[in-house]
Amino acid sequence: MDDTKTDLNQLVIFAKVVETRSFTAAGRALGLPKSTVSRKVAQLESRLGVRLLQRTTRKLSLTEVGAAFYERCARISTEISEAEQAVLQAQARPHGLLRVAAPPEFGTDFLGQGLSVFLNRYPEIDVQLELTPRRVDMIDEGFDIALQVGGSDDDSVIARELGPIAMRLVASPEYIELRGMPRDPADLPHHHWVVPGNWRRNGVLELVRADGERVQIDARPRLLVNNTAMAHRAVLAGVGISLVPALLCDRDIEAGRLKAFLPDWTHSDAAVFALYPTARHLAGKVRVLLDYFAEYFNPPSWAREGNGKDHSMEIGPQSQAAG
Repeated sequence: MDDTKTDLNQLVIFAKVVETRSFTAAGRALGLPKSTVSRKVAQLESRLGVRLLQRTTRKLSLTEVGAAFYERCARISTEISEAEQAVLQAQARPHGLLRVAAPPEFGTDFLGQGLSVFLNRYPEIDVQLELTPRRVDMIDEGFDIALQVGGSDDDSVIARELGPIAMRLVASPEYIELRGMPRDPADLPHHHWVVPGNWRRNGVLELVRADGERVQIDARPRLLVNNTAMAHRAVLAGVGISLVPALLCDRDIEAGRLKAFLPDWTHSDAAVFALYPTARHLAGKVRVLLDYFAEYFNPPSWAREGNGKDHSMEIGPQSQAAG
């Protein structure tokens, strides 16, 4: 290491020694041993080639050059302290712009409601939301958080599970009249499927029941589409059966436009995840939004019971009504 480079630690320690008039007191203020304080000051004098402090058994005093040097060190020390305080205050009072990506099906009726509450709670944070069916590149595109159903195998991002998302096995009344109502998972491979592209792994759809039992279904798609909202529309049109998020289909079930079946079964990856580039030193604004999403996507009991009631406006924490 080049020993001619300025060591800011030495400057801060020297300034604190002058202010407290003691190596011991300076070490106590900085949380350092007296020996470290003394060594840092000696290294600073050695690097500069001058004596900054006159040391006696009773007191410390500044040399002439030391006094001139201290004036500048004191300003540097103050600026460093002020910079640290600014960072701490920014963490304590999160502010700034957050860029968020989410699937279109998390849009107006669901995420819009939740973000309105968040923005009211944190008036110094702004949010830029992009609704897109594609998987965004977090780093290259500059997103702070991306929401998606299911985890990620991308090693460059952290995937935090926010909570389960209720899914319904549904079909239109017209389709059921034509093809029959599935009564058992064993009936499912014989039906026409509308499948969002990220559901299947190796051509297989895995379903899980509340008691933990799992089955793998050869869900050969009549329609394979990369957008859940489009899959929902295709099911409404009678193309086939599908697993549709409750937040999209519960109103249709209530109105009779769709019929739900096998309510105990759902997709094995039916959870919402937040992706973000790193888990270290998260900015305060990112941390509070992650925590808020974990609260918001933790559904009330109805979302895990498989019923068909219209609770679309209840999605999110039950405590929100009071907040």
